[in-house]
Amino acid sequence: MWCNSIKLTATKIHKYSYANYLIKLIMNYFELFNLPESVIIDKDYLRGKYQDLQKEFHPDKVNEVSFNILDKSVMVNEAYRVLSHDVRRLSYIIKLKGIIVNEENATIKPSMNLLMEVLEIHEIINRANDVKELKSLEANLKAKFSKMLMDADNSLKNDDLAKAAEIAISMQYIDKILIEIKNEIIRHI
Repeated sequence: MWCNSIKLTATKIHKYSYANYLIKLIMNYFELFNLPESVIIDKDYLRGKYQDLQKEFHPDKVNEVSFNILDKSVMVNEAYRVLSHDVRRLSYIIKLKGIIVNEENATIKPSMNLLMEVLEIHEIINRANDVKELKSLEANLKAKFSKMLMDADNSLKNDDLAKAAEIAISMQYIDKILIEIKNEIIRHI
């Protein structure tokens, strides 16, 4: 008796997982949030839409929790995590177009120039004597990051995927360095 119950449960899980898989194939994260597929988005709209979708698909809000609701809730959370972060959003758009930039099997790898630049920045961080130097470096990198985001948007609008992917890789490194700088600033305080 319990064996049949397990089979039925496994069949339901498989069925709903497959349905979720199909949803992911058919609907990308931008469609889920009713946003244009763009690097530059309205983050206030995204946040509001996320809250609306959370209300609609949150398991605590539904009388009978089905695997479908759980799948949708997980998808909403993952979509928001990706779309609310500049680098993840850019990498996702590029991935939708067939180029992978942020995984081990990436289609495009970082250039030697980028790696050398990253090493130089790490040396500057290590040599920084005070918070003022770190904040100055942080401000410069944030400005560079913002410019790169605009450049990536223009590259995608001009269908220059290789350039957009190259920018995405650089932005990934800068994003990590900015986190490192914040930690160093905290350490110096």
